[in-house]
Amino acid sequence: MAATVTKTNRTLNLTAIDADWLWSTTFPNDAAIRIQSIEFIGGAANDVMVIKEGSDSGAVMFSRKVPDTDYRQIKYFWGQLLRPVVDYSDCTLNAGHRVIIELSD
Repeated sequence: MAATVTKTNRTLNLTAIDADWLWSTTFPNDAAIRIQSIEFIGGAANDVMVIKEGSDSGAVMFSRKVPDTDYRQIKYFWGQLLRPVVDYSDCTLNAGHRVIIELSD
């Protein structure tokens, strides 16, 4: 299991990430998906989330380290067509972490 994914309307919630997660796992028929924003909520102050474009060797499209004061980090993409991949080997995740991917219309 790479992650627990809950899809509702235009939102993906990824929790319990324990391996690489590829967009194609959730959208097997799509070459890419339109993303409005990605939000990372860490489980602890040292959590790091790295999401790359297309593969685990692709360009970094989202990289956030949770600061001591605010566990919530967000980046807007304004409807870009992307192929997000959570690169688990570059992440540091504690229990309670969550990634929210908001899809565009």
